[in-house]
Amino acid sequence: MKLVLPITLLMLTLLLLGAQLTLTTQDLQITTELTRSNQSYYLAEAAFALAKDRLQQDPSWRGTQASVSLGAGTYAFRIYEQGAVVHIEATGEIGKIKTVLKRVF
Repeated sequence: MKLVLPITLLMLTLLLLGAQLTLTTQDLQITTELTRSNQSYYLAEAAFALAKDRLQQDPSWRGTQASVSLGAGTYAFRIYEQGAVVHIEATGEIGKIKTVLKRVF
């Protein structure tokens, strides 16, 4: 009977530590995904800026810039025309996270 309380307290402590470890692991995963999402967005923004520069240098240029590595990710862009409207599609990718920005120029 004297061992029931210490064993119960030990089990409760282990249970709480396990729950805390699970929450910490989930927080780390969420933080990592958020960081990669932000990085992917800024890679796409960089691709858009390069596409815009390309159009300013040569307004008639249409086509695709193949993926280029930058840091841990890649970026690419495509410039195409629909009717008389020029579209830019810029992509940033890091890990499994991909951001695509579509804008009219």
